[in-house]
Amino acid sequence: MERGWTFDHEDLNAHGITLLHGVLLDSSRAHGTSVLGEICAVDNTVGCVGIAPNVSSVHTVSFNGSTRPNAVIAAIANLSFGNVLLLEAQVTVPGSPLGPNRLLGPCELLDADFDAIRLATALGIIVVEAGGNGTANNDPAPAVHLPFDLDAYVDPSGNRSLFRDATNADFRDSGAIIVSAASSASPHTRIVWAPHGNRIDCYGWGQNINTLTSDDAGATTSYTSFFGGTSGASPIITGAAILIQGIFQSNFGFKLSPGK
Repeated sequence: MERGWTFDHEDLNAHGITLLHGVLLDSSRAHGTSVLGEICAVDNTVGCVGIAPNVSSVHTVSFNGSTRPNAVIAAIANLSFGNVLLLEAQVTVPGSPLGPNRLLGPCELLDADFDAIRLATALGIIVVEAGGNGTANNDPAPAVHLPFDLDAYVDPSGNRSLFRDATNADFRDSGAIIVSAASSASPHTRIVWAPHGNRIDCYGWGQNINTLTSDDAGATTSYTSFFGGTSGASPIITGAAILIQGIFQSNFGFKLSPGK
């Protein structure tokens, strides 16, 4: 789930990618193409090779001209148990001040998004969710570098809904894998603006990622070495999830559920 892509990029067109819902947004082509490149750029003689280049099919849903929950519901209608759904979106943290220092967190902060994600995971779909980029929004020089502390967050109802702890009755679990961003250099420490807390399931590189890119006109031969943010970290985890499912199914004849 994203808003724009260039499906006929030279390192993607062999997948025959389809748009199942919403309207493609040209200004998001670069971002979406970079994400797909990380996951599934084909193993040919040019450019990059994605983490899971031999994935059997690739489909997209856009929340441009729609909403994120409706896009997730449209994805659910076209997915089956064990399939993997990546949510490339972030939202302003409720209660955060607007302006350059607004906090950006995972889309499940909003009730309608949470409900759609929970439905997906209840149906056995593996949902990978970008954790949001704090105040940075992947900008190396925002007004202030502030991460989103999921443990300390209090929602509009007064609940610590993202604090995953056995003693916290307020916690609500969507079942999604929430991803934060770490440095590309060893020992891969959390980037200063990246979200943190017990609810974060894992980290991926949030900087210096080699992948595809495009432009508003749909360039098909462009690449970058500087993709990042939780937008770059979450496709790494998505690719890993696809490979794990493939290995498990090959060995045992069935796929893992989100709870596994």
